[in-house]
Amino acid sequence: MADRYPLVVASGVLQEIPSGDNINLTGAGLTNAVSVATTTLTVADVDITPISGVTTYYVTTAGNDRTGDGSSANPWATPHKAIQFLRNKKISLSGSYGKVTVDVGVGTYRFGLNQTAAGTDYENKIYLLSGGSGTGAVVAITTTTSGAVVQAKLLDGGTGYLASDTLGITTTIGSGAQFGIFHVGDSGEILGELRVDHPDGDAILVTGGAVTGTKPGLRGNHFYNQCGVGIGSDPAGTGTSFEWSSLYDSTSPSGAYPNPMVDGVGNSETSEVYNRGILEAYYGSRLYFHGCNGFTSNGVPAKLDKLLAVGFRADGKMLNSAGAATTVVTAYHGVANRVESEASIEDDATVDENNLAADSFSTQGSFNFGPDISIHGFYRSVIMDGGILDGPYATFTNANYIGVAGNVGSHIKITRGRILNCRSNLINASTARVSAQSCFINNSASNGVAGSYNGFVNLQSNDEETLVSYGSSTVVANNRSHGVVMRYGATARVVAATGFGDIYVYGNGTSVEQAQLEAANMASIHVANPEKVIVATSSGAGATTSPGYGVTGNLNSIITSYTAGA
Repeated sequence: MADRYPLVVASGVLQEIPSGDNINLTGAGLTNAVSVATTTLTVADVDITPISGVTTYYVTTAGNDRTGDGSSANPWATPHKAIQFLRNKKISLSGSYGKVTVDVGVGTYRFGLNQTAAGTDYENKIYLLSGGSGTGAVVAITTTTSGAVVQAKLLDGGTGYLASDTLGITTTIGSGAQFGIFHVGDSGEILGELRVDHPDGDAILVTGGAVTGTKPGLRGNHFYNQCGVGIGSDPAGTGTSFEWSSLYDSTSPSGAYPNPMVDGVGNSETSEVYNRGILEAYYGSRLYFHGCNGFTSNGVPAKLDKLLAVGFRADGKMLNSAGAATTVVTAYHGVANRVESEASIEDDATVDENNLAADSFSTQGSFNFGPDISIHGFYRSVIMDGGILDGPYATFTNANYIGVAGNVGSHIKITRGRILNCRSNLINASTARVSAQSCFINNSASNGVAGSYNGFVNLQSNDEETLVSYGSSTVVANNRSHGVVMRYGATARVVAATGFGDIYVYGNGTSVEQAQLEAANMASIHVANPEKVIVATSSGAGATTSPGYGVTGNLNSIITSYTAGA
């Protein structure tokens, strides 16, 4: 971005002066000017002085978005306010992330509209909110057959509401449903998703407070059934039917690996409660998103670190809680560069997983994570249409649909990550490139890794032994359908290089039609150093590979093996 000053052009929105344009600072061409100086232009009481020094802004649970100034003595209440403030600023600093830091203090921050009482005798329709200090808020609600409210989606935040307001529904049809406001923006809107892009985003770090103990997913603090123990099995068992035995972590709390293993597949309530518990114990700064997306981006991203994002239904329950449908769910995403259009927002209050309208979203920006970001409990943990996501050490747990979804030319790289216990595919690459190095990709109620429509997946081990639980391996295990499946021209590269960790693909599938590695419909899988790629059918279901190594089959598809160096 060039070093130019912006102008206030409408309603406080700032835009840069286009290159080559002139501005008359002495004549009638400039109006509402309070002062003009070498580095400062103040227009209509908006200070647009560029940030030219290393700066930290503060957010705390005791802060105030209306009266705060972002200083340590007078912090803001939300990271939304900090990003909004920075978006009106030019950052004249060269270098990497952290020149400007948004310090999100320890505590729990809640966003979106949370339904606090169920109500009865409502219909599935749009309602006005009543009560509180503001006006004009509108929600679309979903009810049971008896008229009890089970979902609510905010369509219009209205104006003038305060964080202390408790709202109800104005209607002659039903009664008793109330909603709590958590944070309200400058225009009275209810704050939901946190948009993290900025024209100078590569200078900004948004970081939470201190973390405590061992990071979830590492040795001594495994997620629930992280190594993919078969249901009904002894996690400490050994022998040919216990491929997980070299990965099982006896030093983790006993709750991670009950004997026998139960509820260790899919977005089960047992796994969700356990995983959320260890995440909340580790992260000091927790962002809870009620009935809305988590992080979104429309351009160059600020870097995120030391933050836990948890997705809730609008009624405050988890997506897998009692009352949540199994095939029709609320589509809220933990990390998304898809943005719903106004025309589609009502229709998407509840959506079928197979019928998300492609034109309801637009391709947006990228994301850059530090080593301590966790996304838990959303419909999708990640959805990328174009753009780049870099997620070292990131964890994505208990999505009620897909874990990590890449579409439309996006590039996703997850190194030493954990993608666990989702209801559908843990990784899904459709016309996208997804790289997973030294990751655990286990316990899906569907496929572990899926590619389609010329998508590309790279599964690889690395050599950073001290940084990941029990070595540097990649594990794809205990998924109810295929382990790795490529279809419709997709390609997977499975690489266990000499001197690096092994790759494990085991215990996937529940029937003879499901393989650990499968290529179909003109797809391919290429396995480097197959002696270091442990492929086994712990449950006795299906084949190890389909088709077999070097054999063309499944509608002109192939799985090859070859020897490669480090």
